[in-house]
Amino acid sequence: VVWDGNRGLLDADTESGQEAVVNITIKAPGEPGRYILQYDMVHEGVTWFSEQGVIPLEVNIDVGKTLDMSIVKVTSVHIFNGNGMAGAAGEAKKVLLNSGFKVYSMANAKDYDFEETIIIYKNPEQEEAARQLKIIFENAPIYEYNSQWAYYESKADLVLILGKDYKDYLD
Repeated sequence: VVWDGNRGLLDADTESGQEAVVNITIKAPGEPGRYILQYDMVHEGVTWFSEQGVIPLEVNIDVGKTLDMSIVKVTSVHIFNGNGMAGAAGEAKKVLLNSGFKVYSMANAKDYDFEETIIIYKNPEQEEAARQLKIIFENAPIYEYNSQWAYYESKADLVLILGKDYKDYLD
Protein backbone atom coordinates (compact mmCIF):
# COMPACT_ATOMS: atom_id res chain seq x y z
CA VAL A 1 0.00 0.00 0.00
CA VAL A 2 2.81 2.40 0.92
CA TRP A 3 6.36 1.99 -0.34
CA ASP A 4 9.22 3.82 1.31
CA GLY A 5 7.18 5.12 4.25
CA ASN A 6 8.42 6.85 7.40
CA ARG A 7 11.96 6.15 8.53
CA GLY A 8 13.80 5.70 11.77
CA LEU A 9 17.44 6.62 12.08
CA LEU A 10 20.23 4.83 13.91
CA ASP A 11 21.82 6.98 16.63
CA ALA A 12 25.29 5.74 15.67
CA ASP A 13 27.07 3.36 13.32
CA THR A 14 26.16 -0.22 14.16
CA GLU A 15 28.55 -3.09 13.52
CA SER A 16 27.56 -6.59 12.44
CA GLY A 17 26.12 -8.49 15.41
CA GLN A 18 25.30 -5.34 17.37
CA GLU A 19 21.77 -4.34 18.27
CA ALA A 20 20.04 -0.97 18.24
CA VAL A 21 16.54 0.25 19.08
CA VAL A 22 15.03 2.54 16.47
CA ASN A 23 11.74 4.40 16.97
CA ILE A 24 9.59 4.76 13.87
CA THR A 25 6.19 6.42 13.61
CA ILE A 26 4.00 4.36 11.29
CA LYS A 27 1.11 5.95 9.42
CA ALA A 28 -1.76 3.47 9.11
CA PRO A 29 -3.45 2.94 5.73
CA GLY A 30 -6.75 4.75 5.31
CA GLU A 31 -8.78 1.58 4.82
CA PRO A 32 -9.36 -0.85 7.72
CA GLY A 33 -8.16 -4.40 7.24
CA ARG A 34 -5.28 -6.80 7.77
CA TYR A 35 -1.90 -5.69 6.42
CA ILE A 36 1.69 -6.85 6.41
CA LEU A 37 4.09 -4.27 7.82
CA GLN A 38 7.53 -4.85 6.35
CA TYR A 39 10.69 -3.40 7.88
CA ASP A 40 13.68 -3.09 5.56
CA MET A 41 17.01 -1.41 6.26
CA VAL A 42 18.47 1.06 3.78
CA HIS A 43 21.93 2.47 3.26
CA GLU A 44 20.82 5.89 2.01
CA GLY A 45 21.76 6.60 -1.57
CA VAL A 46 23.34 3.13 -1.91
CA THR A 47 20.91 0.19 -1.55
CA TRP A 48 18.08 -1.45 0.36
CA PHE A 49 19.25 -4.43 2.41
CA SER A 50 16.51 -6.62 0.87
CA GLU A 51 18.04 -5.97 -2.57
CA GLN A 52 21.25 -7.52 -1.18
CA GLY A 53 19.52 -10.70 0.04
CA VAL A 54 18.62 -9.67 3.60
CA ILE A 55 15.08 -10.82 4.39
CA PRO A 56 12.99 -7.94 5.79
CA LEU A 57 11.07 -8.34 9.04
CA GLU A 58 7.33 -8.76 8.35
CA VAL A 59 4.61 -8.21 10.95
CA ASN A 60 0.87 -8.81 10.48
CA ILE A 61 -1.18 -5.86 11.69
CA ASP A 62 -4.86 -5.02 11.90
CA VAL A 63 -5.94 -1.51 11.00
CA GLY A 64 -9.24 -0.23 12.37
CA LYS A 65 -11.60 -2.17 14.56
CA THR A 66 -10.78 -5.83 15.01
CA LEU A 67 -12.88 -8.71 16.25
CA ASP A 68 -12.46 -9.95 19.82
CA MET A 69 -12.01 -13.64 19.09
CA SER A 70 -12.68 -14.62 22.70
CA ILE A 71 -16.26 -13.43 22.10
CA VAL A 72 -16.64 -14.27 18.42
CA LYS A 73 -15.61 -17.93 18.66
CA VAL A 74 -18.36 -18.70 21.19
CA THR A 75 -21.12 -16.71 19.46
CA SER A 76 -23.74 -18.43 17.31
CA VAL A 77 -25.71 -16.55 14.67
CA HIS A 78 -29.02 -17.44 13.04
CA ILE A 79 -29.11 -15.86 9.56
CA PHE A 80 -32.40 -14.83 7.96
CA ASN A 81 -32.64 -13.71 4.35
CA GLY A 82 -34.80 -10.60 4.51
CA ASN A 83 -34.08 -9.35 1.01
CA GLY A 84 -35.28 -12.18 -1.23
CA MET A 85 -31.99 -12.42 -3.11
CA ALA A 86 -31.10 -16.06 -3.72
CA GLY A 87 -27.89 -17.12 -1.99
CA ALA A 88 -27.66 -14.09 0.32
CA ALA A 89 -27.67 -16.17 3.51
CA GLY A 90 -25.05 -18.53 2.08
CA GLU A 91 -22.76 -15.61 1.24
CA ALA A 92 -23.17 -14.18 4.74
CA LYS A 93 -22.54 -17.62 6.26
CA LYS A 94 -19.15 -17.85 4.53
CA VAL A 95 -18.13 -14.42 5.83
CA LEU A 96 -19.25 -15.25 9.38
CA LEU A 97 -17.49 -18.61 9.43
CA ASN A 98 -14.30 -17.05 8.04
CA SER A 99 -14.54 -14.43 10.79
CA GLY A 100 -14.84 -17.10 13.51
CA PHE A 101 -18.56 -16.93 14.31
CA LYS A 102 -20.64 -20.10 14.57
CA VAL A 103 -23.60 -20.23 12.19
CA TYR A 104 -26.55 -21.82 13.97
CA SER A 105 -28.90 -21.97 10.99
CA MET A 106 -30.11 -20.14 7.89
CA ALA A 107 -33.72 -19.42 6.92
CA ASN A 108 -35.90 -17.03 4.99
CA ALA A 109 -37.29 -14.05 6.84
CA LYS A 110 -41.02 -13.56 7.27
CA ASP A 111 -40.87 -10.86 4.59
CA TYR A 112 -38.37 -9.84 1.94
CA ASP A 113 -38.84 -6.11 2.44
CA PHE A 114 -35.88 -5.42 4.74
CA GLU A 115 -34.00 -2.45 3.31
CA GLU A 116 -31.22 -2.64 5.88
CA THR A 117 -29.46 -5.50 7.63
CA ILE A 118 -30.43 -5.88 11.30
CA ILE A 119 -28.71 -7.50 14.28
CA ILE A 120 -30.80 -8.75 17.21
CA TYR A 121 -29.52 -10.01 20.56
CA LYS A 122 -31.60 -11.83 23.17
CA ASN A 123 -30.31 -10.50 26.47
CA PRO A 124 -27.88 -7.88 27.80
CA GLU A 125 -25.06 -10.44 28.13
CA GLN A 126 -25.09 -10.81 24.34
CA GLU A 127 -24.97 -7.11 23.53
CA GLU A 128 -21.16 -7.16 23.22
CA ALA A 129 -21.41 -10.13 20.84
CA ALA A 130 -23.85 -8.06 18.75
CA ARG A 131 -21.28 -5.25 18.68
CA GLN A 132 -18.69 -7.72 17.44
CA LEU A 133 -21.02 -8.74 14.60
CA LYS A 134 -21.57 -5.06 13.86
CA ILE A 135 -17.85 -4.73 13.10
CA ILE A 136 -18.61 -6.77 9.97
CA PHE A 137 -22.06 -5.29 9.31
CA GLU A 138 -20.96 -1.81 10.36
CA ASN A 139 -24.10 0.24 9.61
CA ALA A 140 -26.57 -2.40 10.75
CA PRO A 141 -28.69 -1.28 13.69
CA ILE A 142 -28.64 -3.45 16.81
CA TYR A 143 -31.88 -4.28 18.64
CA GLU A 144 -32.58 -6.17 21.82
CA TYR A 145 -35.07 -8.98 21.24
CA ASN A 146 -38.69 -8.07 22.05
CA SER A 147 -42.16 -9.07 20.84
CA GLN A 148 -41.61 -7.14 17.59
CA TRP A 149 -39.07 -9.82 16.65
CA ALA A 150 -41.14 -12.84 17.79
CA TYR A 151 -40.97 -14.48 14.34
CA TYR A 152 -37.17 -14.54 14.66
CA GLU A 153 -36.95 -16.32 17.99
CA SER A 154 -33.93 -18.59 17.90
CA LYS A 155 -31.68 -20.69 20.10
CA ALA A 156 -28.72 -18.85 18.56
CA ASP A 157 -27.04 -16.04 20.49
CA LEU A 158 -27.72 -13.51 17.74
CA VAL A 159 -30.13 -13.10 14.85
CA LEU A 160 -28.91 -11.48 11.65
CA ILE A 161 -31.58 -10.38 9.18
CA LEU A 162 -30.02 -9.56 5.84
CA GLY A 163 -31.46 -6.49 4.20
CA LYS A 164 -31.09 -5.28 0.64
CA ASP A 165 -27.85 -3.58 1.71
CA TYR A 166 -26.15 -6.85 2.71
CA LYS A 167 -23.74 -6.87 -0.27
CA ASP A 168 -22.26 -3.58 0.96
CA TYR A 169 -20.81 -5.51 3.87
CA LEU A 170 -19.56 -8.61 2.07
CA ASP A 171 -17.38 -7.03 -0.63
